[in-house]
Amino acid sequence: MKTILFITLCILSFETLAQDTPIDSIVKDVNELNGLRLKNMFETERDFVFNQFDSAVTRMFEHPDICNYIPDTAYYYIEYNPSFEDLSMQYYMLNFANNIVICNSEDNRLRVYSWDDLGGGSAHSYHNYLQYEKGIGTCEIIEIDTAEFSLSVGYYDIKSINDNGQIYYFLFGYGTYGSGLHHMNMRIFTIIDDELIECISCYPEVKAIELFSNRSQELFIKLNEDTNELSLKKYVYDEDIDFYTKEFKIVKYKFKDKKLGPVK
Repeated sequence: MKTILFITLCILSFETLAQDTPIDSIVKDVNELNGLRLKNMFETERDFVFNQFDSAVTRMFEHPDICNYIPDTAYYYIEYNPSFEDLSMQYYMLNFANNIVICNSEDNRLRVYSWDDLGGGSAHSYHNYLQYEKGIGTCEIIEIDTAEFSLSVGYYDIKSINDNGQIYYFLFGYGTYGSGLHHMNMRIFTIIDDELIECISCYPEVKAIELFSNRSQELFIKLNEDTNELSLKKYVYDEDIDFYTKEFKIVKYKFKDKKLGPVK
């Protein structure tokens, strides 16, 4: 079995090292290696398989055709523009663990790649790469720090708002960790002079929107792109029991003049 795995990985590596390899071939390798990651999470070949996967992802991102490439939805371990809305939190967690989740903005200027690092256990961390358009036919891909706001999440959706001619991209993320808790967050980016920046001043409290609750409770962060209103479901935390209660409130913000402000 180990010999078959080694030969398979060598074939994948040889294919992607060839010059002028079509991007479809590299993406196919990434897809297959992600499947091998899942099968070898707790096996002795784990490190070797994971390193091969990381190498294939790097080659995919460095390919000259990556900017205009749309992954084939037939790939089993790649999910392109998934529909997460109104689904259970368990679905969010399993989707990131089993797939490379790829979301596109409506104007195709921003794309996010997210997947679970499969570290094992109830604590999950995620890899996230943003691809943004720098000019016609050119793009840049950067890894974003999911722990910047003490939250590790995978991103499952991109929505956008046009505010006085400037497009703001709202990234929605989900994550889960130990102690029976899970969380969601939302971060805002924009492109100025062909550079992607996070709009820290857009946040109501100069930090990304964050929500926490017990895993048995459903969270949501929803943006109405017609009214520019953001709705959050926030649970009440009880310090005595170190858990969230059943009580919650719906908090609303409206995006106007480059900032989220409370709706009274």
